Amino acid sequence: MAEAQLTSVLDQLDQLEEIVLDGTRVPFSGGRLVNEQDAIELMDAVREALPPQLAQAEELVAKKDDFINQARQQADEILNQARQQREQLINSQAIRQEAERQGAELREQGRQQGEQLLTQARQQLAKA
Repeated sequence: MAEAQLTSVLDQLDQLEEIVLDGTRVPFSGGRLVNEQDAIELMDAVREALPPQLAQAEELVAKKDDFINQARQQADEILNQARQQREQLINSQAIRQEAERQGAELREQGRQQGEQLLTQARQQLAKA
């Protein structure tokens, strides 16, 4: 904002403050009655004195907020996908471990049955 514009805006705000302070006090309320037309004219003058860059800055801030919100949504989606993949890996690992456990159990059962059959066969041979 150029220095002249800033001075103009500050002067107009000072004038607006004077209008408010010169207003008649409303008893028991802390409010004041002011000349509405004078106040509106000064507010319009302040708006006109503000540089267009201020409106552009406001748009940039709004865009920045939108960008941040989109980035957060994308980050949440990425985290959710990562959690799902982790669960799938954990589940597949658990399935693999269970299969290995069952395989080991079956091997042990087969070994025990084989030993029993061998023992029975030896006993029958010994009787014969």
